[in-house]
Amino acid sequence: MKKRIFKIILWISQIPYVILFVMGIWHAFFGFTFFSATYTGWEGFVNSVFILGWACCVIYPVLPVCLLYQMIFLIYMIAKRWKKNREKQED
Repeated sequence: MKKRIFKIILWISQIPYVILFVMGIWHAFFGFTFFSATYTGWEGFVNSVFILGWACCVIYPVLPVCLLYQMIFLIYMIAKRWKKNREKQED
């Protein structure tokens, strides 16, 4: 049960990245206004992802917390699998 909860949290921690990507696509088609300049297309995508990503990192530290959780989870799972395989080889 505990492992399942950690996996659910891992998938939930992907949501801010998906939202950032979708907002970038949205601004690529409908424009992104920043300092009275409107960007569309590739520039709108890149500028919106950069500026909104910066806001999610500095103003509201959502992305670093999600990334930290993902790294800790993956290191834990790799170490656990490595330990399990090592014990299996010793038998």
